[in-house]
Amino acid sequence: MFALQLTPSLQTNLSVVIKLLSLQESLHHHLRFRTTVLLDSGNLVLRTAESNANTSEPLWQSFDHPAHTWLPGARIRFNTVITSWKSSEDPAPGLFTLQLDPNGSNEFLIFWNRSRQYWSSGAWDAKSRIFSRVPELRHNISNVLHTSGQIQQLQWLEISSQWNLFWSQPSTQCEVYNLCGAFGSCNEAYSGGCKRKTPLHCGNATSADGKQDQFLKMARMSLPENEQSVKQWMFNLDRRTLQSATTHIK
Repeated sequence: MFALQLTPSLQTNLSVVIKLLSLQESLHHHLRFRTTVLLDSGNLVLRTAESNANTSEPLWQSFDHPAHTWLPGARIRFNTVITSWKSSEDPAPGLFTLQLDPNGSNEFLIFWNRSRQYWSSGAWDAKSRIFSRVPELRHNISNVLHTSGQIQQLQWLEISSQWNLFWSQPSTQCEVYNLCGAFGSCNEAYSGGCKRKTPLHCGNATSADGKQDQFLKMARMSLPENEQSVKQWMFNLDRRTLQSATTHIK
């Protein structure tokens, strides 16, 4: 799973390159009085030559700088953030981040674009060592924030030498914020992405056939978490017609 490459440069610097789950991270540190060790846990540790490996804090360790994965054994600090990849092929930072609540509660939150919270793990129960809303979330499993906006738990299967996905939250993709874009209607049974069933026929308040623009009542729909009301738009709920806007909403 882990590969370590040490390359001395002409300036007597040590270039350390680690490949961790297809993610490459480069570090450059002065070679003198430094030791670099790749532990069995996958943690890349940089220490002074005189430090005690069992008691002293490392100068730097990769566990303090996770990308999209928390490995078993890594400490979870208040300011630790894991960030999804941009896509399954691009390890650049994506739209989704997972972190402890910045307001100080002991629960994990997932944000879209570092601004919109759409999922919470619930409070941590120290006695039972579980989160109230996700008792499956344990401390000895690999946790990955996927490009889909879901936090996924995977277990390594020695027999098949593969990661097995056995848990993910939010449980449905439609709970991920902005999955289908503005004014989109998300359906878990879709294929080929989110798209309109019928093309738009854009017009003004009254179309060519005499019909007025209006909002339709959608069954089995729910507002996202932390929804905000838009006061400048006024709706006639009985007739379901738009009164204040005169242009077609695309």
